[in-house]
Amino acid sequence: MWPPGRRGSRGRVSYGPELRALALYLLTRQHLPVERTCELVFEWCGVRVSAGWVHGLLAGGADAVDPAVQDIEERVAGEPVVGFDETPLRVGPKGEKRSVLSASTGLFTLFMLGRRDLASFRLFLLARVVGVVVHDRYSLYDHPEFAGIVHQLCVAHYADVQIMPSCGLEQLVAAAQTVRRSA
Repeated sequence: MWPPGRRGSRGRVSYGPELRALALYLLTRQHLPVERTCELVFEWCGVRVSAGWVHGLLAGGADAVDPAVQDIEERVAGEPVVGFDETPLRVGPKGEKRSVLSASTGLFTLFMLGRRDLASFRLFLLARVVGVVVHDRYSLYDHPEFAGIVHQLCVAHYADVQIMPSCGLEQLVAAAQTVRRSA
């Protein structure tokens, strides 16, 4: 089915919020490629949409959730213990290597597509965290720019360095509170 008007006619077409929401959901939650999203929209709704229209939804979706993301960032940065990780990922048609940076608490998780470099670490929450930073010992966590951070090695990496935990959660929270008071 073609949008209203003559088949093959040129002109501006507007789709409703339900169709935009469906396409954005397929892209971001189901991680479908743009072309497959176009196919599913047609199969489910009988509407042919262009790859450009589908791809264009991402910016609007990001703008719509920005206030919530900002709120979550502030909450994560203020937690007494935050887990950080960076996972390699290939993106784009040429498979450029990037990293998904994550910051997690018991309630929230933030992701950012960046690199394993100082510029990305600066952009992400690392410099704003007031509590203990739990990580995998990647060298940038120890960069002098982040000198005020209290570190804890991630339990999943203890076997990698053959050490045993020297303190429990109570000590981590107490250390984070000490850092907060002195900042």
